[in-house]
Amino acid sequence: MVVLMTVLFGWMGYYRFHKKQMGLGVVYLLTGGIFGIGWLVDIFAAIKDEAPQASTMQTNKEANAEQSKQSENSGANQETNAAGENASKSIFDPFETKNSSFSITEEAIVLNGVVFPYENCGKIHIVSGFKIALDAYALFSCDGKDYKLSYKQKDCNRAPMAFEFANNKIALAHGEELPLYSLISHLGSELLVYKDYISLTHVKTTVDIIDYLGKTMSGGNSGAKKIDIDDIVSIQHREPMGMSAGFIQFAFQGSVEYRGGVGSAVNDENSIAYDTPRIEVAREIVRYLEEKRKEMKRARQSGTTANISNADELKKYKELLDAGVISQEEFDAKKKQLLGL
Repeated sequence: MVVLMTVLFGWMGYYRFHKKQMGLGVVYLLTGGIFGIGWLVDIFAAIKDEAPQASTMQTNKEANAEQSKQSENSGANQETNAAGENASKSIFDPFETKNSSFSITEEAIVLNGVVFPYENCGKIHIVSGFKIALDAYALFSCDGKDYKLSYKQKDCNRAPMAFEFANNKIALAHGEELPLYSLISHLGSELLVYKDYISLTHVKTTVDIIDYLGKTMSGGNSGAKKIDIDDIVSIQHREPMGMSAGFIQFAFQGSVEYRGGVGSAVNDENSIAYDTPRIEVAREIVRYLEEKRKEMKRARQSGTTANISNADELKKYKELLDAGVISQEEFDAKKKQLLGL
């Protein structure tokens, strides 16, 4: 019935009023379902609401069948049981929506009751943190298949923290280098800080229905950018204030700086936006990077001073050689010593 009513009256905001989203319903009513595009999105959303179970059950059956097959062929029943026990010990409160639920544990991701051990999983990426049209969600892969982790608006700040924990577990299981700090924005952008470099993955912010569709179809992010800490020219950090998000913005040689505040920073590929719950880790990251930059600057200056001092010393010995005070052999020996040859 909801699907039919949405098809007939979705342009008047029927689906939004049905979902108790009164403000958005009024916008639909005044704009013809946001010029027909939002109406189309609502039709698909209504279809998803009424018939979500079949695909979920099929996914569960396939995953369970695959796990059973692996257990029978490799004798991995004990590992599966251990993962199952750890699955009940969720590190975070479970994330639940109308159609699915997932948990992050010490050993695995548990999606709709199916256990996905970290060693079999690929990294979790937030594809959409936007909440007007559909639930926010992230994607991860396991044994060559993609799986969706959906969560509600109220979980848009704690979900990234759970994903940071899981991604570190995944990296550890794969023998990869662990970051010193990690910060995943509620919008999906990710900042990883290592000893001498940072990795920054930007996810474009959705601002309307059209942008939402375009972002979803494009996969959500622009890929990770590696920046050596020594190449960072400046770091701009603005902490969240009131309803406004905070951001960390990096400038380096060849980069283009956006100076429009948080409104520009959220769509700047050299920035990451964050909300108040992440303020402490943001401060730690900025503090570490600023101290690291100072340390590298001192090391460069020290090396330059040493080179100048050695050059002056060599010049003096050359004058002694020219004056006949020391021999050529003595000069050559001193030259090798000063130049480290």
